Amino acid sequence: MTFLDLFIAVAAVSAIVAGHRLGFLARAISWAGLALGLALAALALPRILEAFSDAGVDTKVSPDIQSSLWQKLLFIAPVSGLGALTRVPVGELRSSPETYSMLHDAMEEIVALAAACGVSLADDAIDKTLRFVDGLPVDMTSSMQRDIMDGRPSELEALNGAVVRLGRQTGVPTPVNGFIYAALTPMEARPRRSAADTD
Repeated sequence: MTFLDLFIAVAAVSAIVAGHRLGFLARAISWAGLALGLALAALALPRILEAFSDAGVDTKVSPDIQSSLWQKLLFIAPVSGLGALTRVPVGELRSSPETYSMLHDAMEEIVALAAACGVSLADDAIDKTLRFVDGLPVDMTSSMQRDIMDGRPSELEALNGAVVRLGRQTGVPTPVNGFIYAALTPMEARPRRSAADTD
């Protein structure tokens, strides 16, 4: 078995695309860290950060990259999944008490799952994430939501699907994420079947 020195990065990127042209790329902080705490990789990390900085990407070293990954999942899986399911932008998603409650419950499942996987998120992680959601533009939609609505393959398996699978492995109940995943799977499968039929 071969072990590699790996880096993990968490990024937040926003773009406005017209046809095949990129009109705007939002500046956002990216977090980089070590998947394996190996000396060789640690020596290379500053050079990687310098390369990102030279490219205009604001990047910081995460003291705990696993927590950073789970924090990203805590936001992106519930918002993307519920957005794709309801087909409404985030402003409508958060203005409905019912869907806002589902957002909260889906996040609770992910916090419990992270703990079962040995990652402790901050006690106020859900509150902070919901405040972040509250501050998003009312017409914002996630890339997964747009992909599913437009009939393209999406990140469903890597987001809500991953939550469901890890829940089964660890014994953590994930009913809200499970509902999102089950309800979206048939729609998400359409473009994959179409692609397979044309091969």
